Amino acid sequence: MHRIFYLEATMNDYILLMFNDVLDPAQADDGVQWQQYLSMLRASGQFDGGSAIGAGERLKKG
Repeated sequence: MHRIFYLEATMNDYILLMFNDVLDPAQADDGVQWQQYLSMLRASGQFDGGSAIGAGERLKKG
């Protein structure tokens, strides 16, 4: 009798939330820096995928 085992690698899922409250808007809007950052994450194996949920909505209590 042969037994076959399948191991599935699992990775946590995260959502990156971005708010419009940065100290340096020019740096936050720099597409080149974002591309470099996301490329570094992909190369390290810490990030795979990415998509936009939509325009979003910001709510504040009070």
